[in-house]
Amino acid sequence: MFPCFLALLIQPWSLSTSSQFAIRASILASGFIAWLEKRGYVTGENPWSRQRFDTRNGQGSAAKRPFTDDEVARLLTGIVAQPLADMCRVAALTGMRINEIAELRAGDVGDGEIAVRKGKTKAAVRSIPIHPDISAILKRRTDGKPATADVFHEIPPQRSAERGRAAPVGQAFVKSRRNLGVDERAEGVRQSAVDFHSFRRWFDRKALDAFARGARGFTPWTLAEVMGHSLNDMPLPMTMGLYPGPSSMEAKRACVEAVRLPKEVCRRGGARPRATARASAAPPVTANGPRVPRDGSPAPSRSGRGARQAHEIVPGIRGH
Repeated sequence: MFPCFLALLIQPWSLSTSSQFAIRASILASGFIAWLEKRGYVTGENPWSRQRFDTRNGQGSAAKRPFTDDEVARLLTGIVAQPLADMCRVAALTGMRINEIAELRAGDVGDGEIAVRKGKTKAAVRSIPIHPDISAILKRRTDGKPATADVFHEIPPQRSAERGRAAPVGQAFVKSRRNLGVDERAEGVRQSAVDFHSFRRWFDRKALDAFARGARGFTPWTLAEVMGHSLNDMPLPMTMGLYPGPSSMEAKRACVEAVRLPKEVCRRGGARPRATARASAAPPVTANGPRVPRDGSPAPSRSGRGARQAHEIVPGIRGH
């Protein structure tokens, strides 16, 4: 009887499928009922054990999609502020999640691989071959650093433990994306159909397209491992997952290198964005203010009309 009462109590929130509160409340309710069952206080089926929420198509949300090649080119050539510029490149050529990128340590990068050491699922813990077009970026960011140092050291610490390390990067990306005209919102929908995660979707799409065109050395199951998706959710989970074991690093490398940046990006500088004079006038902003160049020279002034324009084009990253 009590589980039914609890279900009725939470039901109003569950009707709004885009509500994060409804999802958390459902998880807490399910766990609490399971705790009561173990102690013999309640009997019967847990009404929340099979509860699912479709967070992608609820009211006020949008069906997410990959970036188009044109959008990727616009973003990778238009974003020059660091660390956002480098993080976008890494996302596009690894398929990594934004938090996975933000939390990388120098010791996670080496021997031609990136080690993702933690994640929400077992499959998220994985090794990803380094794409040739980002090898120089990662070398520059790890050379001379101790193993525990952050690869993207410009990201300031967050005051709240609940606020992920990647949060300020995500905010800066939204501003840059909109300034570059990369946005898509249906009428009455609050969220854009594209976000930083669309780099991950784009990587997935490009690897699949390459496979469909005859790229050799990897399979869709290899791609799932590179992406950090469980093979149990793929067809033939036993034949293609459990029995053969993980894909070889050679197969993963073939998968990663099958993804190519749009030609427009390659024409404008290959693996690294070229900063414009206007953009370089405003250094990235950290929790302690403008970052001073490593050579000790003073940071450019942020006062005046030119500095305001640069700040609008290259939004800073601040701690919270």
